[in-house]
Amino acid sequence: MVPQNSPRLLGHGPHSHDVSELVYVVAGRARLDVDGARVPLSARDAVWIAPGTVHAMRYESGGMAFGALLSPGTRPRGPVQFLAPMPELDRLMITILGAAPSGEEQIRPFRSALDSLLGALDGEHFPLLLPRHPAARRVARRLATSEETLQELAFHEGISLRQLQRLFLEETGVPAATWRRRSRLNVALRSLRGGSSTVVAAHRARYSSGASLLRALSRETGVPPSRLVQDLWGALREAPPDEACQGLC
Repeated sequence: MVPQNSPRLLGHGPHSHDVSELVYVVAGRARLDVDGARVPLSARDAVWIAPGTVHAMRYESGGMAFGALLSPGTRPRGPVQFLAPMPELDRLMITILGAAPSGEEQIRPFRSALDSLLGALDGEHFPLLLPRHPAARRVARRLATSEETLQELAFHEGISLRQLQRLFLEETGVPAATWRRRSRLNVALRSLRGGSSTVVAAHRARYSSGASLLRALSRETGVPPSRLVQDLWGALREAPPDEACQGLC
């Protein structure tokens, strides 16, 4: 009945775009063929695909997804980037789906909002890739907020702790424990950047106190807690995350 929107419900064959595309799964399950891999996706998964990257989507019954084309300057770090959970992105993509803008004048503000949100990812002090394996990806979505151990999370997904650790290392480049620490610290830093107090930021990132948050940030970056208290953002700028692990990763 609405042929121009049928790809949201049916999928589409191999193709590419001259600009980046953000593919977002609204409901159900889907399969993405991209960059030589076949990747299962589920609701709320988002994939940022670079210009010229050939990809195809197929949906299971009840699945629905849609892709938003981005501005030329909004590009992922590689051919494809699997995004970690972002409630802000969920809200924005559902708003776009509901509004169903048509024509450049209506689309422009939504595209600008997506550009801004995705551009802010480069501002994360600890950039994180989302695992491709569906069980590992579901665990990753819970790591920043769950109090369960890695072994408990792996058990709930029907995989062993060893398999979970292997998947994280192979598909994200860092161990699962490091991924969890960094995802929590990103939550805290995002909260602090938004004007929250250290106590509020610690609570949102599942730390017991502001002091425990600063100690964790100090261990991850190598910056003394006293320096973080004195000038948090200046200290972090002097401690690039790729160089700050000092063997801890």
